[in-house]
Amino acid sequence: MSNQEQALADFMNKIQESRELLRKIGERFDDHLGVAPEEITWANAGDAGRILADLRDIAAYLEV
Repeated sequence: MSNQEQALADFMNKIQESRELLRKIGERFDDHLGVAPEEITWANAGDAGRILADLRDIAAYLEV
């Protein structure tokens, strides 16, 4: 296997793992990050803000 083929295989593996993480993240969001809506506090809002900031960084990196 050539160097480029190895790089492609590694790239595809990382894309697949990223997709799996996105799926799991989506499930966690659907579950309100594991917190019942009536139990949400400002700490949870802060956690959601950190997640949003990280996602915005990723989106900016990907130019989306």
